[in-house]
Amino acid sequence: MTREPYLIGYARVSKGDDQSNAAQRRALDAAGCKRVFEETASGGRWDRPKLLEMIGQLRDGDGSVAKIGGSQR
Repeated sequence: MTREPYLIGYARVSKGDDQSNAAQRRALDAAGCKRVFEETASGGRWDRPKLLEMIGQLRDGDGSVAKIGGSQR
């Protein structure tokens, strides 16, 4: 059985800046992402559990979109 490829999204904002992923989420939904992984983490942090989880969900033929940071409140 073949699975149809789809688009997976990743949204991240900085921790502690009272930022929201809402604008990023809307942009990823508008881009056609069927699943979105969201994370709040410091820009200086290199470990990104949700990003790694998203990468682990990608299958041959899938696409990914990332919206990271910015002053989107």
